Amino acid sequence: MASGLISLRSKEGVGMFISRDAANMSGLLKDEIENLSDAEIDAITWDLTEIDADTLEKVVLWCEDHCQNAELRSLLNDTTPLLWPSKPEIVCAFQRLFSDELQLFKTFRAGSFMKIEPIHDMALRTIIDEIKEKDVDQKRAYFGVVTGEDSSEDQELRRDMFNLFRTSWWSWM
Repeated sequence: MASGLISLRSKEGVGMFISRDAANMSGLLKDEIENLSDAEIDAITWDLTEIDADTLEKVVLWCEDHCQNAELRSLLNDTTPLLWPSKPEIVCAFQRLFSDELQLFKTFRAGSFMKIEPIHDMALRTIIDEIKEKDVDQKRAYFGVVTGEDSSEDQELRRDMFNLFRTSWWSWM
């Protein structure tokens, strides 16, 4: 019997569930479950090894909220992505969950990895809005760029963020 829920696991191994309607907001999950039977879906746990538990929980809450709230769902469906940041209802729902800088970067990565266009685009737009008036030193501080030796993990994170940001930047042009 189909549970109507999809099982997810974060990179730390924390399990959680997302409704099928909310999962369909993710291009990654939608593509994965499209050709599976209910029994196959119920038997699988999707390992999202790129996303930490806190971020995954917030992404799931955001998707569930937008699936259950008809007004928000219609705004996302009826509005072009470039106008999402101008819709206060969408911005408030986004900022309620994703407020600090570190969480914003993690959210941007999660939106990219899971192919959730509204989350990806809102995070990108928020980052752009926050840095556009900053000088070089402020931007370096915002992105955590320091001189001297960095750990390989820090270098990898910065490289990943740069590549995601560079690739996504062109979608706004």
